[in-house]
Amino acid sequence: MYEIREFKNSDTESIIEFIIKIQRNEYNINISLDDQTDLLKIEESYINDGGNFWVAQNQFGAIIGTLGVQRLSKNRAALKKMFVHSAYRNKKIGKSLINYLFQYCEDNKINEIYLGTTDKFKEAQIFYKKSGFKEISINELPKDFPTLEVDNHFYKKNKS
Repeated sequence: MYEIREFKNSDTESIIEFIIKIQRNEYNINISLDDQTDLLKIEESYINDGGNFWVAQNQFGAIIGTLGVQRLSKNRAALKKMFVHSAYRNKKIGKSLINYLFQYCEDNKINEIYLGTTDKFKEAQIFYKKSGFKEISINELPKDFPTLEVDNHFYKKNKS
């Protein structure tokens, strides 16, 4: 049992802990909060510029999934910070989160969605491909796409 809802400022600490724990402990990625300061200011980094940020939480109120979308220029968006707790994977939470993203993009006339990920997130790459994303080179990203140093795979989905 879970619900998906929009971000609240009171979620910030839990989101930071949730994402960094997955990055470091589960995937052994050497990344810190200093490398992803957008997590300290989710409202400013995502929502104020016309994007959004969702959390999935279990019946006890614990965060079990996240997904952010940042608006880019020319009716484009960046999918960011999509994570699902390991105990909740393969339970349709990722699919539910990405459906929120797709509906948001449709409602906001966004025609292209971009994302960057690391080769360590193999299951995520399979998920993105199943969700209609095609792998592209870093040179095909829009100039205003926010990359992370750990990103080495990039994807794009055109409006269906």
